[in-house]
Amino acid sequence: MVTEVSHDFVVMKEIAKARAKVYQLLSILYIRPPDAELLKLLSDWIFSIKSSQELYKLLPKKIVNGLSKIDDYLRNIGKGHDKELIAPLSVEFTRLLRGLKPSYSPPPPYESVYRENSDRVFGESTFQVYKEYRHFGLNLADRFKGEPPDHISFELNFMSHLCRKEAEAWNKGEYSEGLSLLRVERDFLEQHLIQWVSLLSKKINSEDKLGFYSAIAELTDGWISFDYEQITMQEV
Repeated sequence: MVTEVSHDFVVMKEIAKARAKVYQLLSILYIRPPDAELLKLLSDWIFSIKSSQELYKLLPKKIVNGLSKIDDYLRNIGKGHDKELIAPLSVEFTRLLRGLKPSYSPPPPYESVYRENSDRVFGESTFQVYKEYRHFGLNLADRFKGEPPDHISFELNFMSHLCRKEAEAWNKGEYSEGLSLLRVERDFLEQHLIQWVSLLSKKINSEDKLGFYSAIAELTDGWISFDYEQITMQEV
């Protein structure tokens, strides 16, 4: 029994670590324009997923569609080695994710803007997520750089933080702590990201001119729903 439980801890640790990496990569894609290094990282990650046929077959349609579209785009620009081909992505990043003006850009990717149906930032959602960050020891103050805490990048980064803490719990054999963190992850997805990321994805998809960020948004939407379902199935 001890060996079996230990094996389960190892599996849960590896799953949590893998989930943390997904959330971290998505977080980066929403906070800064892509460069050759980031696109190479993204390309290698997609290759590793597609190489695991058993895993790939389990993924829902939105994730598969997003991965395929990103992969096709990266192949067309040579995986980011040509700076002239990367430049349009920087322009689209600014236009789609900086909320420049209504006639030119979608609303900025803040939970409060999408959930509270208002142009006003720093709404109730903003303060709720900030309290969560502080409670679980994630100090993003030096990373905000004027951005509200409910920016999608920070919320994704928080999920990555929780997954890393979960992995540490399994590594130490702390069963109750591991389950507790899974509950926090489930609740944060349920109360925050699931409530607005689909809206963001649809908005980006309707205004994206290149197809790259609409694919990222579709992937993000699919991943959040998939991860939430997987956690819920464990009945934590």
